Amino acid sequence: MVSNAGGCTMSDGQQWCEVQAAGGGARGWVAARFLALPSPETTSGATGRIVTIAGVPDGDVLNVRSGPGTGEAIVGALSNDTQVRELRCEPQAGSRWCEIEMMTDMRGRGWINARYIVGNGPSATQLPSAARMERVRFDAGASGAEVSDQLGAGTSVTYLIGAGNGQMLYTRVAAPGSGLAWRLYNPDGSLLDEGAPSKEYRGQLFQSGDHRLEVVNRSGAAQTFNVIVGID
Repeated sequence: MVSNAGGCTMSDGQQWCEVQAAGGGARGWVAARFLALPSPETTSGATGRIVTIAGVPDGDVLNVRSGPGTGEAIVGALSNDTQVRELRCEPQAGSRWCEIEMMTDMRGRGWINARYIVGNGPSATQLPSAARMERVRFDAGASGAEVSDQLGAGTSVTYLIGAGNGQMLYTRVAAPGSGLAWRLYNPDGSLLDEGAPSKEYRGQLFQSGDHRLEVVNRSGAAQTFNVIVGID
């Protein structure tokens, strides 16, 4: 007989668990599929709301980390529409990270950036459900682009903006009504700026890659708006 001694992690596409022989014997790792496990309802004493993963780019996965931050070891991976239990959240390097419990037999735990969490109640970043993702594309030779869009009540959209270290980025959300809010993230997930449509962003970037502009409709009615982006 063995007991779960140090949690579980993902490796080579499957879950592995650290175990210890009964009576304080040797410790080691085994594939979770070889373990006879009690039902999930009896193994977890954790409390917290069930939330859903959203906003992961198509064909990609969300890394689950051993601690709050991109420098921590990867202990698992999640895809869109996966349900997890949110345990607690804390700020980290200008962003917000949440400890989650995966809905597997071993109830493995880890940390993810809160911007990928949506749920029935306010999430760690207060993102509504039905999030979608769009890439801002520039015409050949153009340094600016404008996108017209509409959000239903309680929905959000994330715009991917490819830009490099040292470039100047300008963004503005132009909306006739109220109820919209935006957040701009660096490629590493840290928060660059946030505000209402009346506030624009203009600044020099210090990272290269996809910057993410999230627009959220917190009102009770559909909202139309334009997103203006410029890169120099």
